[in-house]
Amino acid sequence: MLQRPSVDGFRFAQASQTWRGTADIRDYARLAEALPESRGPIMYQVRGFVDSEWRPCLEVEVETALTLVCQRCLGNMQWPLKLRRRLYLAHGEDEAERLEAEAAPSPDAEVLVAGGVVDLAALVEDEVLLGLPLIPRHEEGQCPAGAPVTDLN
Repeated sequence: MLQRPSVDGFRFAQASQTWRGTADIRDYARLAEALPESRGPIMYQVRGFVDSEWRPCLEVEVETALTLVCQRCLGNMQWPLKLRRRLYLAHGEDEAERLEAEAAPSPDAEVLVAGGVVDLAALVEDEVLLGLPLIPRHEEGQCPAGAPVTDLN
């Protein structure tokens, strides 16, 4: 069963702590509900650190393969997901706006308002959910033979 540590994100970052492991997709209720098949491993790592400008950060890395429903043929398809996201921590909305302007120009960087406790397992699940494609589909011509195909263009 997945451990669900809740940490003070700022202390986690300042202490350069790391939380890593492997969990089953079924351990993430929201994710499992969104998928046609909810089994398989998710490898994750959340690393806290302070960047060169002394800003506290969390770096979330996830690697898994998810089963999604292709919107062309409505058949199941495997979706490999490998992501790395840097989250700059802010105490409130004003600080978040400032950080967004100066620290998060990269598409792999976001600002997280973390005034209190951060649930690391929920953070991993959020990043996986955000990494899902809006319209999952097989590559052109890759739908199984005989499957009805819907034109999405």
